[in-house]
Amino acid sequence: GMVAITRAKRVEVSTQGEVSRSLQDIEAVIFDCDGVIWRGMTAIAGAAEAIRGLERKGKRVMYLTNNSTKSREQCAAKLGHFDVKADKSQVICSSSSAARYLDSI
Repeated sequence: GMVAITRAKRVEVSTQGEVSRSLQDIEAVIFDCDGVIWRGMTAIAGAAEAIRGLERKGKRVMYLTNNSTKSREQCAAKLGHFDVKADKSQVICSSSSAARYLDSI
């Protein structure tokens, strides 16, 4: 099934109806990239379609990766390789987060 976290509440869902109901109050979804959208250079079946479905419902979609060797631009380009349209503003990666933190201290 799918896991949704709504207002700090974890909800396990397994049917399409449960998924639709659980998404009603959600404004944004953050996807981990490796293992959810891709594994290595192989797409995870159904990921791109699920993301497009969320976008059609008006949900803000963001992408998270702990790969510190890739820039946000590179991650957005890899998402495009897997038929997921994203720009760097939608990507949160460990390297850019670390750089932002270092700039703040």
